[in-house]
Amino acid sequence: MSEREAGASARNARELAQPDEWQRWNGAAVGEETVGRELAKLPATWHVLHDLPVNGGPGNIDHLVIGPAGIFTINTKNYSETTVASHGALYVGGAWTSHVSAAEAEARHVGRLVAAAYDMTVTPLLVFTSPLVVKQQPARVTALAQADLIRWFAEQPAHYGPDAVRTIFNLADEPSTWGVPAGTPVSG
Repeated sequence: MSEREAGASARNARELAQPDEWQRWNGAAVGEETVGRELAKLPATWHVLHDLPVNGGPGNIDHLVIGPAGIFTINTKNYSETTVASHGALYVGGAWTSHVSAAEAEARHVGRLVAAAYDMTVTPLLVFTSPLVVKQQPARVTALAQADLIRWFAEQPAHYGPDAVRTIFNLADEPSTWGVPAGTPVSG
């Protein structure tokens, strides 16, 4: 194979790989938008921010929900395969995933930036737009189907009044909380 053919072959391989990456990104974006529309159904006592930056890197917190029951991070997943929660972990198509540890890390991040000053904990949620079978919930993360999300929030006991909720939301909505330049919208 000539150098020119090898270069063309490498370019073709990159071009073929990009549609898969784009499909994964697009599938994730569709899932996040679906869950965002569902969260818009929460009562006015709840506040939601979307697409928050994490540590200045490429990752994000899909949704941050603040309300009478507390602070919740939502990591959204949109798969074509069924996800099974069992033995403290999540399996997609039979393969183990790191989603539980990622959701825990997001909650810790929000806890350091927003909740610690008010002695509040942050509860991580994994929300699936695709089929979910829960045999056993992970220990520190709640896995939910998107269809159950609003009902789940409604069932959570209230711990905080409107003033506390508003104060936390105002802090979370502040660009400086996330290391974003002033005047930049926090929520995508």
